[in-house]
Amino acid sequence: MASFIPYMNLYIYTILQAFVVIFLAGNYFTRERGLDTMETVHYRSVSNWKLVLGYYLGFLVSFGVGALFSLFLGLCVHLFFSAAPFSLWAYLFYFLTLFIPSMIFYTGFSFFMFSVFRKQSIGLVILFFCFFLNLYFTREGIMDSLGISLPNVLSGQVGHPELSYYLFQRSCWFLIGSFFLVLAIKCFYRLPNGSRVSVRTVFLLFLLLGGICCGFVCYKEEYDENKTREFYRDIYTQYREKDYLALVNQDIELYHAGATISCKSRLFVENRLGRELDEIVFFLNPALKISSLKVQGEEMSFRREGQVVIVNKRVSSAGKMKIEIVYAGGIDDRICYLDVPDISYQDTRTCSYLTCRFGKRNAFLGKDYTLLLPECLWYPVTVPPVNPVSPFDVSRQFTIFNLTISGHGKQKVISQGEKSVYRDRVVFKNRNPITGLSLCMGDYIGRMINVDGIRYELYMFKNSLDVFRGLNHVEEFLSETIRESKGTLEEMMGRPFPYSRFQIVETPLSFTSYYREWQGGSGYVQPEIVFLPERGVGYCMDMRQEKKGGKVKRMTISACYIPLIADRYSDKEKEQFIIKQLIEGLFLKKYHWKTLLTGYMEFNPFTLGWEEKKGEHLEQKLNNYYLSPMFYEQVFQVKSTDFPVLDHVFLGVMKSESARVAKEDYYRQKLLEGKAINYLKNHSMADAGDDSSLSDEVYEKILSLKTDDLFRHFTFYGIQPKELYAFVDSCTRGLYFQEMNFENISRKLEITRGVDCKAILSGWYNQKSIPVYVLKKFRVEKIDECAEDIEFDQFLKLSGLLASEPNKTGKYRVVLELYNDSEVDGIVSLVEQKNTGLFSRAYYSSDNIYYRNIKINAGTGKVLTLLCKQIPVLDLGISKNYPRQIKSDFSHQLTGEVKESVYLKEKAYFLQRGGSSEIIVDNEDAGFYIPKKRELWFRDLFGKEEKNINDIYDYEPVADGKEGWRVYVNENAYGSPVRSAVYKLVGEGKSVVSWNTEILTDGNYEIYIYSPVGGISKTIKVQRDPYALAKLKYMQYYTVKSGVNVYSAELNVRERTLDSWFLLGQFYLEKGKLSIELSDKGSEIDQIIQGDAVKIVYVSK
Repeated sequence: MASFIPYMNLYIYTILQAFVVIFLAGNYFTRERGLDTMETVHYRSVSNWKLVLGYYLGFLVSFGVGALFSLFLGLCVHLFFSAAPFSLWAYLFYFLTLFIPSMIFYTGFSFFMFSVFRKQSIGLVILFFCFFLNLYFTREGIMDSLGISLPNVLSGQVGHPELSYYLFQRSCWFLIGSFFLVLAIKCFYRLPNGSRVSVRTVFLLFLLLGGICCGFVCYKEEYDENKTREFYRDIYTQYREKDYLALVNQDIELYHAGATISCKSRLFVENRLGRELDEIVFFLNPALKISSLKVQGEEMSFRREGQVVIVNKRVSSAGKMKIEIVYAGGIDDRICYLDVPDISYQDTRTCSYLTCRFGKRNAFLGKDYTLLLPECLWYPVTVPPVNPVSPFDVSRQFTIFNLTISGHGKQKVISQGEKSVYRDRVVFKNRNPITGLSLCMGDYIGRMINVDGIRYELYMFKNSLDVFRGLNHVEEFLSETIRESKGTLEEMMGRPFPYSRFQIVETPLSFTSYYREWQGGSGYVQPEIVFLPERGVGYCMDMRQEKKGGKVKRMTISACYIPLIADRYSDKEKEQFIIKQLIEGLFLKKYHWKTLLTGYMEFNPFTLGWEEKKGEHLEQKLNNYYLSPMFYEQVFQVKSTDFPVLDHVFLGVMKSESARVAKEDYYRQKLLEGKAINYLKNHSMADAGDDSSLSDEVYEKILSLKTDDLFRHFTFYGIQPKELYAFVDSCTRGLYFQEMNFENISRKLEITRGVDCKAILSGWYNQKSIPVYVLKKFRVEKIDECAEDIEFDQFLKLSGLLASEPNKTGKYRVVLELYNDSEVDGIVSLVEQKNTGLFSRAYYSSDNIYYRNIKINAGTGKVLTLLCKQIPVLDLGISKNYPRQIKSDFSHQLTGEVKESVYLKEKAYFLQRGGSSEIIVDNEDAGFYIPKKRELWFRDLFGKEEKNINDIYDYEPVADGKEGWRVYVNENAYGSPVRSAVYKLVGEGKSVVSWNTEILTDGNYEIYIYSPVGGISKTIKVQRDPYALAKLKYMQYYTVKSGVNVYSAELNVRERTLDSWFLLGQFYLEKGKLSIELSDKGSEIDQIIQGDAVKIVYVSK
């Protein structure tokens, strides 16, 4: 963008000049007072006005010249070393609006403070407090005196995003700065020698009043926006329970008249509810005024409440009618995205490049440019586009639109459907029903290509065509690249591309939409159309070829330097690689990987965010241009009145099976899982659907977990997940551009499999608690091939204790001892898969995965012996156990026992640890102690204080030397219901943790230390060669205290044992208190010390 270089130039200079001005002003005033060097001037006939104004102008001229010189240097870089477009106006604009008001304010404010306070230290403290408060903590708005948090990009198409607000805000601080200057003159410590006090007082009041008025205008705009959005949100909430008609067809005639539109819409609606309706309800942008409304040719009266239009007209059951509406006016874009929290809606940091914020505009309607999405209700609809109370309970209607545009002049008109151009109008006709209609008009240049029957169109602003300069061979490979990318996309989605055209449209940088999970993506992705940011900012940088000696030196895309070997690849191959990577990166990935240090914080060393980062770490960001909605949310919907969440269950199942290449950040997903389970402890799926405080990501994770749980329930009716998925797939695969009633799906399943879906769904949907299990044993033994014929106890199936048939070809014997220590029934799964190991989510349709589900009733314990083909993973489902997926304790010893069995046991059996002569203390027990650390253990989750699991445990070990002992979870750790261990970076041996218990009998005891397989007792910093690494010893140092006896012991935890228990030694222990301490001393400077459980075994007296 042409504005980035001048903005960044003055952004840095403005902050630095404010910092320096405070110092210089304070130093100048106090130094002259101390030396009395200005006394000869002070006693001459020079007015305070002239004297202080002279100082002031000296500061302004000095720093103003510096700013101009800085801009000149930036201009030279811009012209000779940058490929960005150039605009001299941008340099002048930022100098006048960003630098000048900031300079005026901080100079005037500094003069005033040092005129009032004769001690420099007091003035400096106050000034720097205000400066850093503005720099670090002031959000975007009226209080930002520097103006650095305001949207300030200059679009080549629409200019400044919020020009009036911006100018009022900057004028406010300009006038207040001038006010402080005049006030500084009045407070200047000198003999009065002026007589026109009243004139200066009037001028002073004028400046103050002017600043307050400008500030009030800004405040009023912010206040009105919040209040208006709240009003619109309340209207949606008020009418959320209304019955709505189905909008089958709509013909729209639109005349564009600059900042307004005049429209005539003919709506063909149908009552599909099976009952009469007392009134007709539809929705239209509040700024559009209706002049005529006819139903079946009869003029009707109506009333309006914000965006809602109510017509008092009865509609018979299965009735159809034609409604004609004539309306005109502007567009109030405050109606958009009412389900997005106000904090996110108002935060412009997410829409920025470096520190230049783009601003947020939801719609454009003007003489030179127009962009209207269905979200802004620019045409009447019968179903609200959002549900602020229950964001996931939104109905999608499929309508055939016909759109006629006139009054557009020479602007290019873009919309969905087949386009026909006449002399003074443009007509769009849709063959298939779509979920919404978009309209875009502007100074575009279009490029088109047909590949395999699909028409691909690219529309760019005329002043953005230089973005693709240097790509000279695109026409030679574009068709092939599009065909390959389309094939990859269809393979990912498991469905063919549903549209006959695909349009990419460039939009101004300030145009904003949001990724919403219920929508499957963002508003940038509409049926047939994807809206990309101006000049591809943030995704596609200048693609020019920098040539040296006739060979390509490098190419740059997606803000990432990609080295290309000039001698090996031709220019065509390099260009093809870049275009393919750009297409796949933009459209085929749900997540973008990014580094936490990039973005606005990386280039803003004056923010606190810089200091909070502890190093580079990759996290994922949702991709606003992911094309998944075109294949799912915009194509079909499953409608259920009783269970509105089922639409997203079906969508989630289909996506989980198809979009397998969309990799997820494992640790982030585990964090979301912790939040989801914490919510489900006391809430149901129904509660989650109505809870607007839940973030989309947490809700999606709740839905994912509950979907897995639902599939487990169906296994008890003889339907394996693979079979249920096949049924779901058969119901939805043929759905294109239509709605399916869940009643029909439920009836079909009941007929074919004899399953009452509603009975299953009712309990699943409304359950408000989750089980907690005590896992005593999960052991797998390989069956000896020479064993006798395998026997199976049919009682297991007949009694309902297992949901699946016995495994008659088992190779492994599984012993599972589990108790449900809660008041709710639970289901656990043994998941057999060829590549065994921990998994985040299994695919329902996989041939390599087999589920064996076991129902554990509340307050019931089972000891099961089962046979499996593969080594299974135990999935405890939605429970308070942590982590949910557990690997088995595998024994390499062969077994000849080949009979399946199940026994019920009492609770006491499962709570007993070890043998009668053993004592086990885990780090989760009350006997474990970490000095000087607040105990936030898993048991607190069951107390009165509600805590999030993620506030207690680490999924990814963090050991940077600054933290004390921390807790992390590991499936191989000891414990139940939580498997965790403590860890710390090696120290000097001064920090210790301890396990404490009571010894009942004097005697000799063996003490064992539990060190989980796959734990984190390792080194983390120093790079070593494999030979040196193999010789390392991870020594940990313990102290055993029993009565007057104190023993020291050391242990190499790198050596492995069969059961992860390490013998620390044999000790004589006295009756009474026993303490086993682990210090943070280690054998390597970068070692991680960890502690889990200890076991004390009685040997002899």
